Amino acid sequence: MYARLNLLLLGLLLAGCAGHTEIEPELPAGLPGVQQLESLAEANVPRRASLIFSSERAGESIIQDTGNTFIYPVTNEVILQPDNQTSSWAIFELGEDGSLLRSFSLNYSIQGELQLYMGLADFSSGRWQFQPAPPDGQVISVTDSLYSPSGRSYLCLFAPAGDGNVSIYKIDVELDNGWQSRDVGVALPGYTVQSPLGAVSADGHPAVAYFDNAGLHYLRSTSPAGMEAGDWPEPLLLVPGATGQWIDMQLIGGNPAIAYHDENSGQLSYLRSTTASGAAATDWTATVKIDDAPGGHVPECSLAQVDGNPALAYLSADNNLSYRRSTTADGAAEADWQNKLVLHADGGVSALNPSLKLIRGKPAVSFYDKQNGRQLYMASSTASGSKASAWPQQPAVVAAGQGIEHSWADLCSLDGHPSLYFMHLDSNVDNNPFLPFRQSRQGDGNADADWNFSSSSFLSPSPGSGLLSSIGLGDHMLIGYSRDTISALRVYKLREISDLPSFSFNGEEVETGGSAVLTFELFAIEGMPAVFYLRDDDQLVYARDFTFLATQY
Repeated sequence: MYARLNLLLLGLLLAGCAGHTEIEPELPAGLPGVQQLESLAEANVPRRASLIFSSERAGESIIQDTGNTFIYPVTNEVILQPDNQTSSWAIFELGEDGSLLRSFSLNYSIQGELQLYMGLADFSSGRWQFQPAPPDGQVISVTDSLYSPSGRSYLCLFAPAGDGNVSIYKIDVELDNGWQSRDVGVALPGYTVQSPLGAVSADGHPAVAYFDNAGLHYLRSTSPAGMEAGDWPEPLLLVPGATGQWIDMQLIGGNPAIAYHDENSGQLSYLRSTTASGAAATDWTATVKIDDAPGGHVPECSLAQVDGNPALAYLSADNNLSYRRSTTADGAAEADWQNKLVLHADGGVSALNPSLKLIRGKPAVSFYDKQNGRQLYMASSTASGSKASAWPQQPAVVAAGQGIEHSWADLCSLDGHPSLYFMHLDSNVDNNPFLPFRQSRQGDGNADADWNFSSSSFLSPSPGSGLLSSIGLGDHMLIGYSRDTISALRVYKLREISDLPSFSFNGEEVETGGSAVLTFELFAIEGMPAVFYLRDDDQLVYARDFTFLATQY
């Protein structure tokens, strides 16, 4: 049998690399059929979030191999070590869930009198396509026939019986993860303030709120996809003359609503659409004053629907963390809003970048205490949080800094646990170059000891100013961040695996074509991540990952 196989392989070698020649009818002993490969692949491979990105595969990507295939534990280098009677092979999964392989190249060396062959799983014919392995480093393009039903691609590297071994150092791959982008036709020249965008899925269509020189605008795609130039109409001018440095847009009662800082009036204000789309200027209510803005600071705020009604956590004029909730579902009149509750006062600027979310059905807020360099958290004991007695007297310390000037964080609920990544800012020194993760897995999060789970993962370039935005989708957490020391917005996808002590994470840069520093907003549409960002040519861009499905993993 091996003599016949070697004769076939010798014929392939003489034929060179001109096309994919099938080994017919004999394949390497024990090689699974093409249709079996999906059952062998890892079902929960963390998926990267990016347009086109490069990665590499090594021993950890093998889904099946022979007993004489070895993997070095540190480098993940793969050794194929046949003998005079037995061949050696390994099957690699080159794609990832939701990521399509575009091309790859091999990095290998051969010792002894051996040949290396490459087999690609062809799902259009249901057969393996074998040929002599290409030269080290040669790029091989991938066709649609090599995608499995779930979009994976599989490679078999095969050394027939003989003396020697093959060292496979890595396989470089280029992947396409399904992010698509579209200019929306809006230019915001010189617009680089801290949080100038709000984004929601308005009646299933992407929508964004922003300031320009004319005032506060709202723009919604006429289609759910938003990927055609004709999908983006003329923006609505909601508040002429308004200008500011903070916007938060959320769905309240299923309709888009906006909280914003207006520098001209010196106020924190609110307005809401009376329809799910907000597509007409007449859909929007008049603005409602929430509070005066603090002097010398942006009135940073976070809007959420709490017990059916709109509520805001914000930096009030006294520079403290304050909370107001409407007694009505729309909050359309100033009289609807309850008196301000001061949740945390510490004699200084103590409520920067608040993030108000529902955790187990109750309002909770994370914020930065600049006075003491701490990331803090408070959770209400009631569904509305409308009484001071519902809030703890002191917030929990999620993390304490070392003289850092600011911290960006965006609170999420993962499986009912309050969770957040946060970015420290120090304009002079890189005190903490990583994005730390904190999660409360016990109690209600109101005690320091509740925040017993922590990790630090990917690098956050520093020094410089930055912005972070995150969303939770199922057991996934999507993190977008940008700093003025990097040239693009970066989006990472992380998946919480409940039976492991830490997050499993992966991430790649979303190719924006330019800087998105301080000017982007991450949100969800149809259960998939999407983002509005400002490119460095001042164009407002919409991008979306059309392949992500949180329920798939």
